[in-house]
Amino acid sequence: MAYFLNEEQEIALSEFLSEENKKVCERQILEDKIPKKFRDLIEKTMESGAPLPFFDPLAGYYTVSFTSCDRGERIYVHHHLSGVSKSLYDPALIKITTEDVETEDNIEEESPINIEDIDNDSEVESKDKISNIQVDEDGIYTPN
Repeated sequence: MAYFLNEEQEIALSEFLSEENKKVCERQILEDKIPKKFRDLIEKTMESGAPLPFFDPLAGYYTVSFTSCDRGERIYVHHHLSGVSKSLYDPALIKITTEDVETEDNIEEESPINIEDIDNDSEVESKDKISNIQVDEDGIYTPN
């Protein structure tokens, strides 16, 4: 099954990664356990405005998760180096305001359907075309 982020979610992901990467990079350039050549590289990525921290490629540095729920997909990102998680989209967190709720004033009334106006024969004909099953004029299947 494939999952995708929409444009708004992609922007939120990019902003989150930039913020968290900056925090992690600032910390990493001061750490002695990261080799000097990588600290220099991290510093250059910070100067370019696109900070990229040092990370173990086997573990990665962030995860995007999609979890199905009754109102859609919950989409979260987790930054493995900073330990911070953030919702990119979660229908459970959406608050409905009174402006979002339809009232009788703003609901258009639909015209009632008159049962006598329904053409049953055309329904049977369309079913015949879809199913390719021979039926009589009452729409009843009788095998030959």
